Amino acid sequence: MGQSLIKNYVHIIYSTKQRQPFIHAPVEAELHSYLGGICRNLECTPVKIGGYTDHVHILCLVSKKIPLMKLLEELKAGGNHVIGYVGGLHRFVDQDLIAEMARMRPNWKWVFVGSIQTPVNRISSLENVYLLGQRPHNDLAYYLGKFSACIIPYINAVETATVVPVKLKEYLAAEKPVVESVPVVPAASDLGFEPLAGPRGVADDLKKLHHMSPAIEKKLNDLGLFHYWQIAAFNAEAAHNVGEEVGLPGRVDGWVAQAKALSAETE
Repeated sequence: MGQSLIKNYVHIIYSTKQRQPFIHAPVEAELHSYLGGICRNLECTPVKIGGYTDHVHILCLVSKKIPLMKLLEELKAGGNHVIGYVGGLHRFVDQDLIAEMARMRPNWKWVFVGSIQTPVNRISSLENVYLLGQRPHNDLAYYLGKFSACIIPYINAVETATVVPVKLKEYLAAEKPVVESVPVVPAASDLGFEPLAGPRGVADDLKKLHHMSPAIEKKLNDLGLFHYWQIAAFNAEAAHNVGEEVGLPGRVDGWVAQAKALSAETE
């Protein structure tokens, strides 16, 4: 029986918004590579991708499995979603989180501008992740202008618990939506004291307080209590509330007196 062999090549051209000259080096090569990745993900083999500062040309072989309109939609949508980060890629940046987000949104570009200060093997191989490295400070406004949204993907750790990154203010000044993974430092507690998101330096051994078990110490840590000086500062309301929370009403008054003595010893 005869077989029909057909290959459909399409030449796609689309421009930047209002034909503005947005596509410059060094993002031009990354953009073309990214668009080629979208084509490959849809089994539409790219033959040639190029263009100029205000438009892009794509020549590709259209898969029989996908309508042409779907290809156009994916290319256009993918080119419009750019998630950005400006700053050093250091050990507190959560690469596992970045990799998961990039895999969940393969048609979005994830662009990182800044010096690479730690191995990035967990994200460097992903086609939709672009590590641009250190760029001149004067160019940062250009990159921020291209981001659809900005991220601060820090790990959840003691070292980042009280971090307020300067880049957050820069993102907001550029009027960009911001997604931040850094835990928010608790506001004034309803229990009558100011909790901490993590210990300041080395946590005190709260088990030195009378009748303090490891389980109770953990409950206090969960409430944001890590140091003698915090307990020593309790007023009657805070002492009562914490006693109720840990299931030892009336016990905390004794802890307060002991914590004051232990605080004095450590000063």
